[in-house]
Amino acid sequence: MNPSIIALALLAAAVPALAEESGHTNAIYVSPISMIAYSGITDATVISVAYEHRLTTTGYSLFVPLHAAYKENRDETRYALGAGLGLRKYFGTSFSGTYFTAQSDLVRYQTYDIEYLPYVLGPDGMYTGGQSIGHPIESFVSVSQVALGYKWDWSQFTLDLNFGAAFYAKKDEKNTNVIGAVNLGFPFSAKNFGFH
Repeated sequence: MNPSIIALALLAAAVPALAEESGHTNAIYVSPISMIAYSGITDATVISVAYEHRLTTTGYSLFVPLHAAYKENRDETRYALGAGLGLRKYFGTSFSGTYFTAQSDLVRYQTYDIEYLPYVLGPDGMYTGGQSIGHPIESFVSVSQVALGYKWDWSQFTLDLNFGAAFYAKKDEKNTNVIGAVNLGFPFSAKNFGFH
């Protein structure tokens, strides 16, 4: 097993949920590492942002990620768009500390194959040909995951690490994998939509 996944597991299991109540009820995240798996599936660099909203004072929150990707090279142009929905349960009653999350995402990606036609001299003395984009190929991938994590919540910054397992499904392929994620976030309060 990957040593970084083991380290995340030990951290989440060993650190108790003793984070102080910060008053934050929302957070916006950038998830640079968690999208490596999606980037491998779609063969394009995926950018991911997420929004987390505290649902109750008993430790439940809603997690909504959005995903986008673009890739262009000599042979193809590829786009990807996706979204997900997750439910987090913090082991304490605060908006930070140890948590368990279940999440499902759907990513749609489309590929345009690029053909390079030979240049031909026409009767008008002009050359025609060159690049030609073929028909799009559309695919979907769904990802269901469960993870255990820990979130630190400071006044103007949050960091959470998690590890778990994911099930990936495409049209002609299904597999499972161990996953790990790092989410860098900016917390705020629903009262004033500002930092504390």
